[in-house]
Amino acid sequence: NSRRQEAFGGSTFISYGSIIVDNTGGVRDEWIYQSFAGRPVVLRIGDPSWGIDDYRVIFNGVVERLDVSDDESLEISIRDKQKLFDQPIQSNFLNVTEDSEGVLIPLCYGEVNNISPVLDIENERRYVIHDGSIESIDAVYINGVATTAFTASLADGYFTLNAEPDGEVTCDAKGDNEDGYSDALPDIAGKLIARAEYAPDNISDSLYRLRDWTTAKSGMYFDSRTNLLSALDSISPGIYYGFDRSGEFYVRPLHEPETPVTRIDNIETYDDISMVKLEMPVWKVRVGYKRNWTPQNSVDESVASERRAYVSEGYTSFAHSEDSTIKDEYVLSIEPDHAKSMLIDEADAKIESQRLLDLFGKQRYLVSVSAYAKPLSLSIGDTVTLEDGRYGLHNGVDFVVVGLNEYLIDSKVDLELWR
Repeated sequence: NSRRQEAFGGSTFISYGSIIVDNTGGVRDEWIYQSFAGRPVVLRIGDPSWGIDDYRVIFNGVVERLDVSDDESLEISIRDKQKLFDQPIQSNFLNVTEDSEGVLIPLCYGEVNNISPVLDIENERRYVIHDGSIESIDAVYINGVATTAFTASLADGYFTLNAEPDGEVTCDAKGDNEDGYSDALPDIAGKLIARAEYAPDNISDSLYRLRDWTTAKSGMYFDSRTNLLSALDSISPGIYYGFDRSGEFYVRPLHEPETPVTRIDNIETYDDISMVKLEMPVWKVRVGYKRNWTPQNSVDESVASERRAYVSEGYTSFAHSEDSTIKDEYVLSIEPDHAKSMLIDEADAKIESQRLLDLFGKQRYLVSVSAYAKPLSLSIGDTVTLEDGRYGLHNGVDFVVVGLNEYLIDSKVDLELWR
């Protein structure tokens, strides 16, 4: 079973159930005491007369757990490799003592503004922004007032103030430059993925669709414990990622239906189809950019009004796209709260706002259908043409596959389709 976690982005949720293993007479009782969780598992299908290399891989993932099903069998729960991403992106700490686990060493990627560095109490006036080398410390502020009285140690990701500060310390910076600095959104995604303990081998190749979509300047900062899946989900609205059935990683922007890979008609569906209307269309989209990572309500009175306004909120700069004619067709169309982006430049935020308006400024539909289809022929993100006697599908309409449940023996598939 495979599906996107939510219609408009986020991670791909995949749950492949379990494998029941014969344990008649307790012949495999010793398995109970062995560690299966996180171990690789590959499922293949083929004819008994074939050599093993001729079998087709239908699933490449990991074991989640092994349980005793009953006196005669064991149950192995399996998940796709995304399970390996369900972990913190950072596990290194500063200021560890017998009485304290210390504080997390932050991570910084791309260009960030007004972040809160972490004070290393073991080294006087040392402020850490990244676990590794960085590109630059562009500005340091004390209670909102810029100071040049600091020394940057770029190779180790910190700066040291020349004197004890008399207020809150923040800074602007360009982060991680291991293997070269980049503030392009796909490259930041790649650096996050590379932090996984079992990072996929094809990270660069898997990002090509994302690079085709954007190379916008961005920045991300993590100064608290953050799950890798949550970090990837926050990269941008309207993207999705996961592992395909062969275990290859992918990340893609949400898209309109493209060239169909197959056509499904009402004979194949045996009229088992339902359709729901999704959220009301939007007529205006605002995208926040140049995030202020440390909102401050109290800064020095000498701080200029423009700077004071900027640091008071998480986002004060917005790009927007709108189409008031949408309200003519959809009277209750909405203007949602701004989208929180990691983008830096207004031009990129404007492009993103128009993309989101194009995607969500129209009524969207989700179709659930069961059909007879060739096993293993469809994947998440594929486009299919659906033909049926209901719901205006008489001549066939193209949809994107967002949910997939295959029954190999029955040559049947349950689909969730979006357009």
